[in-house]
Amino acid sequence: MKKAELDRINSIVQEFMALAKPQASQFRVHDLNRIIGSVLTLLETQAILKDVQIIPQLDSDVTELFCDENQLKQVFVNVLKNAIEAMPSGGIITITLTNVDAQHIAVSIVDEGTGIPEDQLPKLGGPFFTTKDSGTGLGLMICYRIIEAHQGKMDIKSVPGIGTTVSIRLPRNL
Repeated sequence: MKKAELDRINSIVQEFMALAKPQASQFRVHDLNRIIGSVLTLLETQAILKDVQIIPQLDSDVTELFCDENQLKQVFVNVLKNAIEAMPSGGIITITLTNVDAQHIAVSIVDEGTGIPEDQLPKLGGPFFTTKDSGTGLGLMICYRIIEAHQGKMDIKSVPGIGTTVSIRLPRNL
């Protein structure tokens, strides 16, 4: 077997393990601005290398959320990496954090990427469905599961040639 094939198998197995292993719940009150800030710091180099600018529009009044910090970081990393990879010629990603109402917080991640054809949108989050050459088709599935475990909702809208918007709505308290 070639090294590339082994790496791909290893990647798929690791993502299966993340799906399969029961995770001890680490739900506590966390500052969502800080969580997003740490994810942006983590992805800053990759964004610069791809000529992508990430513009955070964080609401200082929207801070505390009862959540599993590491799981939400995983969601934001996955969605932002997808957005960066969707813009091979560079572009802008806007991440917005707002109060929906007293009970809910919304995070919106908007890219200027290649977009996703309308017929593929319903398939997103399904096992092994990917629009990328090297994707496993498990990343978004994990994201949907994490958001559901937080009793939230994740919605993806896209227009080919214009970009994609990932909207995540989370309750402040479970």
